[in-house]
Order: sequence, then C-alpha cells, then structure tokens
Amino acid sequence: LQLMNQVLDIYRFETVESKVILAPVKICQICQHMARRYEPLASAKKQSLLINCETEVVITSNQTLLKSILGNLLSNAIKYNIEGGTCKISSTILYDSVRLEVSDNGPGFSEGERAQVFGKFQKLSAQPTGSESSSGLGLYMVKMMVKKIGGTVTLSNIKEKGATFIIDLPK
Repeated sequence: LQLMNQVLDIYRFETVESKVILAPVKICQICQHMARRYEPLASAKKQSLLINCETEVVITSNQTLLKSILGNLLSNAIKYNIEGGTCKISSTILYDSVRLEVSDNGPGFSEGERAQVFGKFQKLSAQPTGSESSSGLGLYMVKMMVKKIGGTVTLSNIKEKGATFIIDLPK
C-alpha cells in the first residue's frame, strides 16, 4: 500500500501542474514536531534523535510538503543508521534562506552512488539495519517536493561515517 501511494504521489508530481499553496511556516516548530513523531522509531533501534534549531524563523512554504520531506529523511536516517547511532535534525538561518539538515552516522554512500541517490527506484548498497523495507522512491520524492516549494536538496557524505541531507529554502 505504501509503495502504491508513493507511485501515485510521483505520478501527480510529474503529470499534474498542481499549485502548491504557500503560507507562513515556523521551521523550529515543524522540526520539533517531526522529531517527536520519529522518536519512538529511533528509540526502538537504540538511537538518539537530536534537534538543533536556532531562533524560530517563519518562512513562506508548504507545511504538508515540509513534513513529508523531513519525515522521509528522518525515516531514512533511522532506517540506515547503526544501532546506538545518532540522527540529527537542525535548522540554520542564512542570509536569504533557511537551511535544514538531517544526518546520521550510518554507512553513507560511495562516490559512485552519490550521482544516483535522488534517482527513481534507486536501491543502493546501504541496507536497512532492521527489518525495514525500501522502495527506492523516497529520495526521488524528496527532491521533487523540495523543488515544488522553491528549494534545493543536496547530499553531504563521508563513506562509512554517515550522510547529511541539506535542504536550502527561501525565507
């Protein structure tokens, strides 16, 4: 069912020119909400989930899409992180944007995989550390959603030391 919903979401993003409704969004509030939502999953794998938000900032964005983006990245961070590892979500205020980062200390990505990480149906060498499944669509969807709200997403990675996904959003 989850895979079917992801495929339908992708179809809508790729084929329908849907207008994204933008409204004021409190970044730290969303980060804290998503961390509380994913804390049980992290705890079940003996992982720590840390939040580092600077002063609350309000940006014009889409709250639903931001929650989906952060949810996917947090889910992946927990899914691929080592037992006892740490997942972090942080926000930083830049000159004309806000930066969100979601990181873990799992296996990271090889240099060859970096170019494929946001591709559709990409299952790369890293394997979930529990009994979780992966469709290979999540990061593709993240990239599409971030683009819909006017941002960019990139990967900062150190093989065997973890991955950090960086989202820059206009204020």
